[in-house]
Amino acid sequence: MAQNLLLESLNELPLRHFEPGEIVIEKGANSGQLYFLANGSVEVSKNDVEIGKVSEIGAVFGEMALLLYSQHTATVRADKPCDFYVVEKPKEFLITHPEVAVYIGEVLATRLNYINNCLVDIKSEFKEYVAHFSAVDTALETVMKTKPGIIEHHGPSPTSVKSRE
Repeated sequence: MAQNLLLESLNELPLRHFEPGEIVIEKGANSGQLYFLANGSVEVSKNDVEIGKVSEIGAVFGEMALLLYSQHTATVRADKPCDFYVVEKPKEFLITHPEVAVYIGEVLATRLNYINNCLVDIKSEFKEYVAHFSAVDTALETVMKTKPGIIEHHGPSPTSVKSRE
């Protein structure tokens, strides 16, 4: 999706400002909102491990919690002063702005493709240590077989997320 079209769709939304160090989204919370970066930079972390810094205009946050009916899975903290377009009623917004829903789908598909490629690379690189990397096989199988709303983890700390019924 062209960034101009995305920004056109987001321009009607309110902007919220965050100063460096402020938490935009907190892991474990459920804000019920979507956030699109308008300017600035944020740090994304999970379990006190930095996943990365994001400064791409239009980057979306909160989409996984929204689509999986779950809590936020990572913390997003302002790294520099930043502004976000905030979607207060995301389901309604996505229904009336399908171009934004397609954009989020493209973002998620890109992430999934990257993760699949990384897992395959890890499996190839360490194939002689197959017994130690059964989690990679499990992850690849789960990604290929999972239906929307049902994800089961069979690793050392079992968790599951089931769809809202």
